Amino acid sequence: MKRDGEADAEFNWMLEMWGYSVAAARAPLKHLVVERLQIEPSQQFGVRITPEAAGPRWYEAGGEPTHHVLHYTFSHEFSRDGVPMVDNRDGEWKLDKRAFQRGVPRDLPPPPRCALEAAWVLWRKLHETMEAAAPGPNHWEDAPLPASPTAVLAARTRALSSLGVGARLVGSGPWRWGGDGDLYLLRGGWAMTPWGSARWGAAQNWHEVAGDAAPAGAQVVLYLCGYQRWTHSARLEEEGGTTTLVLEGRPPPPAAGDARGGGGAGEEAGAARSEQSRAVLQGPLLTPTADEAEDAASAIAAADDTRADADADPAAVRRRLLGTGPWEHGPLAGRQLFFLAGGVAFDGRGRRRGNWSVLPPPAGGALAEVRLAIGGAAPLSLEASCWRLRQRETRLAAADFVWKAPARRCFSSCSDRTSPPTEAAVRSSGLGRVAMAAAWSWGFNREGVRFVVEKGEALFRSPWGQGRWGFVPSRDDVIFVDFAQQMHMLRFDRAHARFVSTRCSDGDTVSGNPLGDTADITRRLEDGWDKW
Repeated sequence: MKRDGEADAEFNWMLEMWGYSVAAARAPLKHLVVERLQIEPSQQFGVRITPEAAGPRWYEAGGEPTHHVLHYTFSHEFSRDGVPMVDNRDGEWKLDKRAFQRGVPRDLPPPPRCALEAAWVLWRKLHETMEAAAPGPNHWEDAPLPASPTAVLAARTRALSSLGVGARLVGSGPWRWGGDGDLYLLRGGWAMTPWGSARWGAAQNWHEVAGDAAPAGAQVVLYLCGYQRWTHSARLEEEGGTTTLVLEGRPPPPAAGDARGGGGAGEEAGAARSEQSRAVLQGPLLTPTADEAEDAASAIAAADDTRADADADPAAVRRRLLGTGPWEHGPLAGRQLFFLAGGVAFDGRGRRRGNWSVLPPPAGGALAEVRLAIGGAAPLSLEASCWRLRQRETRLAAADFVWKAPARRCFSSCSDRTSPPTEAAVRSSGLGRVAMAAAWSWGFNREGVRFVVEKGEALFRSPWGQGRWGFVPSRDDVIFVDFAQQMHMLRFDRAHARFVSTRCSDGDTVSGNPLGDTADITRRLEDGWDKW
């Protein structure tokens, strides 16, 4: 199967698992399937590993495990206040076996109180093992904690508390970002964008040495492409009753392997365009009262409240809910619900406003009451247990909150829907013929990558494995390449025989040039590739 290019491109390093399955089926080898043999939980799937707890706090263990084996292949990623982070490997609290190949540190911090049950169980089991292990060389105490990849971003988030406009912006939205959709500035330096979850922070420039300085006049910065480099700076404009965030894209870094410093094809990197865009607030931007300013500071900090009775404290629940959304799953999910500042609730799908408040637990209750009213509908009585809302009367789950898949706005077409092109589409495309006309360098690697069509499929061949390539709907100068479990956008220069590739996961760029004699390609490009 490894020699089969299609299978290799589809399954990559997981091929061995499928190889066994196919071999066993062809043998034929019979297996006894035990349905509850093992479970593979993570924050992404949110599955329980014990029966539902009898008490009101859903995160408490509910008894004997439902399965015999806990397979910890998936990473457990949470924000610092325990919100599950979906499709994300940059958790502020994380437990990933890939970070501990040589051992686990004895001082591995516990999960946030509201982290899902599986994270707590796995952490406890690891500590039981560590406590039983004899000390000595190459044992647990020798393994350091992994470094945080978000240190600069965390500093920018903390600085929002001392930024005058920070308390006004947290929990604000929706900001209508041109024709793309809505932006919400939420708790803990998180944001929700038309392309997925993102981060935001203060634009103070104490990181010039790291090359992370924001332009003069900027108040905040947005991260729509990973957490290492901000993609947009923004300043607030209030005039004539209209509140606007003026956003300016960040120029891309030089492409690796490009002696010309990433100009030409690299002048645009999608979200990092240099031109301005504007996001207009759909409603007033409030100036918080003294009490509201305290709530805003708490929402910015997004600290983990470890008190056992935190879910019964109305102030704690109010501060936890402020600046969250969209809440998903359950009956409220269809509303795309946001809890915003000033007690404003917003239904992002129905475009309806409402209000929310938190009251003490009713008589005999253990959890604070959340009152929610949207539009003209009758108010709902809910209870919040960490990041789950339940209907108080029925105790049925109403909605869960997770930080959704992160935005990958590293290039304008990274959010396009891509599909493999037909052979006819490839061969009728001038851009496709340019790509197939030569082997191309990839950064500093000169072994060469190739764009080919075989058996009706557009295949990408590289020294690191095989993948697929094709076209994107929104651009006529871009080819997508999907290989090594990464999506890349290759923008071809109309005036020169070269491309700049932007990796959609983190914005990393490399350049490519045809290997060998480029005279023929250059000559043909002078007339435009559509004439090939």
